[in-house]
Amino acid sequence: MDKNKDKDKTEEKELKIMEWRFNEILGEKLEIEDIKNNPDKECFLVTDVKFSPDGLYTIVSDKGGRLIIFRKRKTRNAIPKLVYLYEYAAYEKEFDRHTSCEYSEGVRAFNILENKNVNDIDILSAGFRNIKFDRVHNAKQRTFDTDIDHPTSSDSITVPKLKETKQEVKHKTKSEFKAHNSEIKSLSNNKHYVNNFISADEFKVFLWDLNSTKEVFNPIDLENANTEVIYYTLRLIYYSLILKKN
Repeated sequence: MDKNKDKDKTEEKELKIMEWRFNEILGEKLEIEDIKNNPDKECFLVTDVKFSPDGLYTIVSDKGGRLIIFRKRKTRNAIPKLVYLYEYAAYEKEFDRHTSCEYSEGVRAFNILENKNVNDIDILSAGFRNIKFDRVHNAKQRTFDTDIDHPTSSDSITVPKLKETKQEVKHKTKSEFKAHNSEIKSLSNNKHYVNNFISADEFKVFLWDLNSTKEVFNPIDLENANTEVIYYTLRLIYYSLILKKN
């Protein structure tokens, strides 16, 4: 009995309780009443937050269709800080001609894909009915000296001199995927086969390849089920992290 008591005391000493402390505020703090009184401010509401696979970046999406990127920076006191890096409007409002309804530009879901290049960020995001594959990267911006003497003779040519070269963060939409007829509810990429991802609305699941926008597989379709009434709708899909070995 005494040995068991000593063992329990030793385990209690080794057990360390994690303490969470407030670190910083990112963005503008809005009161709930302000949002209720001014519906236009709903576009600033956050819809999702994710970390990049290497933990270097934190990306936030909002109802305004924006993707906002923060980069982790080390400080002297060993407490990392998130520094604003870049943002871009991924989606705009859509109008459905069949239902005569306007749908918000909010980001429904997004995932950060693995990339061997640390300076590039690959983002897979879903809007109302379409999906985009964007790459955020560093681009060289060259500035030339325009204050030059113009040639007096038509035979001579003056070439502008390079003044400086700056690094700017930009984004480029590499692919866009369209197959859904209703609002996208979920998006998940394959951790083992990085070129594959799946998307789902309330009734259908599509299997995609990042390298092909013209070919898509439809493994689940509740609308084509042999029933007059659909009792279930899809809300969330997710690729399993477990890879079955033969």
